Amino acid sequence: MIPRRTLLLVALVLAMGCSSSDGNTLPSQDVVADIAADLQFADAADVDVTEEEACRTLWKKTTFTSGASSHAALGKNDVLYVTGGHRVYAIAPTSGAEQWIWPDPSGTDEGYVELPEDTEQLYTPVIGAEGDILLGSQRNRLICLNKNGVGIFAVDTDGPVTGAPAILSNGNILVLSDNGQRMKVIDLGIQATGDTKNYVLWEFSGDNGTNDILPAQQPLVASLESGDEFFWVVAKGAVYRYRTDDGSLIGTTQLPEGQVATSNGILDETGAITVATGEGVANAYFMKHYLVTVDADGVLSADSPALIHEGPTKVVSLSGGRKETLLVGTNNSGFMLYSLKFGETLANFYQDSFQDVAPAVQGLDGLVYFSAFPHWIYVISEAGELVWFRKLEEPDDLIGANLAPSSPILRDDGVAIFHNGNFLHAVQCTEAGPAAVVWPRFGGNRKNTGNLADSEALKQE
Repeated sequence: MIPRRTLLLVALVLAMGCSSSDGNTLPSQDVVADIAADLQFADAADVDVTEEEACRTLWKKTTFTSGASSHAALGKNDVLYVTGGHRVYAIAPTSGAEQWIWPDPSGTDEGYVELPEDTEQLYTPVIGAEGDILLGSQRNRLICLNKNGVGIFAVDTDGPVTGAPAILSNGNILVLSDNGQRMKVIDLGIQATGDTKNYVLWEFSGDNGTNDILPAQQPLVASLESGDEFFWVVAKGAVYRYRTDDGSLIGTTQLPEGQVATSNGILDETGAITVATGEGVANAYFMKHYLVTVDADGVLSADSPALIHEGPTKVVSLSGGRKETLLVGTNNSGFMLYSLKFGETLANFYQDSFQDVAPAVQGLDGLVYFSAFPHWIYVISEAGELVWFRKLEEPDDLIGANLAPSSPILRDDGVAIFHNGNFLHAVQCTEAGPAAVVWPRFGGNRKNTGNLADSEALKQE
């Protein structure tokens, strides 16, 4: 039985909240206050973890204070890769020590890549087929480092890449710019020479690109049992399917009339995509919130759209949970576990001091791990009970203090690694490792490849 923990309520003012606790709405602040009644600390950051608590911190690490939010990646031997501002870090799994930093602070960098300027923002790292680290940049380029932190190549993308590239089943690299004006597939053979000219297999640009796409996303690659492979791109009013061999458009599926995509997409084992949508604009929010699923043939599912919440907010993140559930994060109305099997919310967790819940992950024992703005990290039970939390220190600079949260990683030994703002936090609550779900976090797996074929759950079957 997981110990029931209490929750600190911090007096931060949000624009709107929830009012009731029925099948489609999140609990009121009074309900949450009952859970929080026992906690008297002024700030969770001042609370030391003890052995008696449900979770304990194994190590902490501070990265460069300013920069873009990004989701960490886990490489071979559990080496962790994260970005902070214009830097990339390789972090040792047991101590949090730096194995290398790019650019090298000693100034001894070698390689083919022009070093980033101090103002260049680097985004989510992706682990390629050969262990290379691929990441997008605010400076309109895709960068590749080898596993030793040496720059291999950089290619122009005609726009920022604030989400992540994806890895095709043959190891080639698929990248999409935020403005949709550049899509490229890059041959893996580029790593041997650093010469980009002859290794771009196909690209679309300008009017041939995809318009109105959601920012900070990655293309989602569906590698099917038949051997067919295509990828999805989510736009505000539609989802697009493209061939991976030549980039040609297979089809466009319009979202239900009046609905706008608001979250990242996730795939299931059939290659179908699910995305959250909003309807009824209310300032920066929407009044109704749905799940929309489109199958691998581009057909809207019979259950779509499924109403999951009513009230002024925005669903900003989706990931897969145990027992046919989705882990749903919102902008200002907390977190919920939604049952695809029963079509209803099974549990929810709301606290009036956090916003923008990042894609969560769930362990084999049901524990759910997620980050929320500003710099909160949480562990809850699948019944929605608080297990453990921390309020991390605020970065000193304005950019760092306003970074969006990131999707945690669960290692096989049950260690959860949070990357929120410029802080890394390795936490152990259980020995149980990641749940066997198809799309458990941003990028679909711990390497962030965005490829269905790389799902840990499918590999276990």
